[in-house]
Amino acid sequence: MSDSEVGKRIRDELEETRRQFHTLLGSLSAGDWDAPSRNPAWTNGQLVFHMLFAFMLIPSLFWLIRFWSRLPGSYSRAFARVLDFSTPLFNRANAHGPRGQTVVLGRRHAGSIYDRVHRSILPQG
Repeated sequence: MSDSEVGKRIRDELEETRRQFHTLLGSLSAGDWDAPSRNPAWTNGQLVFHMLFAFMLIPSLFWLIRFWSRLPGSYSRAFARVLDFSTPLFNRANAHGPRGQTVVLGRRHAGSIYDRVHRSILPQG
């Protein structure tokens, strides 16, 4: 498969994922958005922002992968230890971030945030 074919396949899959995210947003009424999810710790809206929060990390992860892949393996192992050490902090941000986003940004902004991140990660060409 050529690079352009791979790029087209990635773009197509990202577009399908974007479409599904917007379908999900459109399927939730205001009551559904605020209703408890099957996970009692989260509302449906908070779960949507939890998914969005993970998606928002992708551009930063691209940069990290490019950066760390150029360094010797010992640097990556040291970085992995830092990540392991910071797991409790990440878990708190991972729990509180989407809850805060749901309150501050609300349902209205979820789609536009997704679209902005989506455009930033689309392969060129």
